[in-house]
Amino acid sequence: MSSANASIFEPKLSNNGQLHFELTLRDSAGQPIAGRDVRVSLDGDGSLAPRRSVKDVVRETNAEGSARVTWYRSSIFGRDVHATLSVETDLDAALTLTRLEREQVQTGPRTVWAPERHSWQK
Repeated sequence: MSSANASIFEPKLSNNGQLHFELTLRDSAGQPIAGRDVRVSLDGDGSLAPRRSVKDVVRETNAEGSARVTWYRSSIFGRDVHATLSVETDLDAALTLTRLEREQVQTGPRTVWAPERHSWQK
């Protein structure tokens, strides 16, 4: 069994609403291990889902042996936020967990809600 963890601390005045992490799974020769489930657990403040409280998820590694997970602040403001993100797998392999900078993450296009004008609204 292999595991890794990362500490999360965001001060009360921080405007970070989410943090991104990448886990990587490699065999003893350093080769990526694809298609394996890795359990991700959160102990402390925040969530692993944007709109509800989720403390455990499973991620499958891709061809590079990696998978991404996002931590959400979940509307916790007015106080410091403390948590520990842990990953584990049943394999005896090298498992790492790395925090990604905002520039390293492609979150896709941003959408903005704007009211639609109907033909009867003139």
